[in-house]
Amino acid sequence: MKKNIKILLIILLIVISIFYMIFININLFKFFIPNNTQKSNENDINNINTKINNDKNNFKKLNLQLEIADTPEKREKGLMYKTELCQDCGILFIFEKPEIATFWMKNTYISLDIIFIDENWKIDSIHQKTTTNNQIIIYRSTKIVKYVLEVNAGFSEKNKLEVGQILQPLI
Repeated sequence: MKKNIKILLIILLIVISIFYMIFININLFKFFIPNNTQKSNENDINNINTKINNDKNNFKKLNLQLEIADTPEKREKGLMYKTELCQDCGILFIFEKPEIATFWMKNTYISLDIIFIDENWKIDSIHQKTTTNNQIIIYRSTKIVKYVLEVNAGFSEKNKLEVGQILQPLI
């Protein structure tokens, strides 16, 4: 009888954990980025994807816990009103269709790195160490992007992220 109760409690804990992850919309993402700082050009996208799949020794793995902002309401709120963010946490904004993305730091109390990423997961631009709680400075992508990754200030420098690199999500 005690064994059955333990099994039921474990199953219940797993179910609650799954619902928790679904309802607060947090996913664990893993990215591969190049260990070397070689940038790619438009013609290198397929080669880099092949290298990612065939030669993982040339790429660095990043484990991030990301909140997903995939609705207009979630994208509008972003990280507003948060006062802290764990070291490997952030938010991934996903747009329905690629666009020039613009961000400001209204009611955002954490300095961030904003990484603009195109639909092929190529880094378009990076704005490092944003000014907190600021409605005047606008952070904008230089090209049309599909994704924007916001992480703690200093993350892109620490992980040697550069414009032109390809991120490979491993969901």
